[in-house]
Amino acid sequence: MATLQWVNSEKIVKKHYEDFQKDSIEKIRATVHGICEEVFTSDPSCRVHFDGITVVIGYPADEILRKLDDLNCDALIIGTHSKGFIAHTFLGSVAERVLRRIRKPAIVLPMA
Repeated sequence: MATLQWVNSEKIVKKHYEDFQKDSIEKIRATVHGICEEVFTSDPSCRVHFDGITVVIGYPADEILRKLDDLNCDALIIGTHSKGFIAHTFLGSVAERVLRRIRKPAIVLPMA
């Protein structure tokens, strides 16, 4: 007969979340630095300065708006993939949800 072992699922979930955060931050940092090197080829000293990169899990529009308030930002720059069909012809669904609720200036950048 097999014995039942207690699994601390909270500890496992926390570990996976921490790993996800770390990997995501490194990917974001590498992507931004890659863009910097590609766009500013004439300036090899190009450096992108980060106040910080935060990765959270949750409903994207809510988390973006919450972080905007937490950081007391003056404006938002948001990218959009425009993957939708009719309702999201010009904006992605997350960008659209954020823009419907935001009370600060926003710049929308189309992403390739």
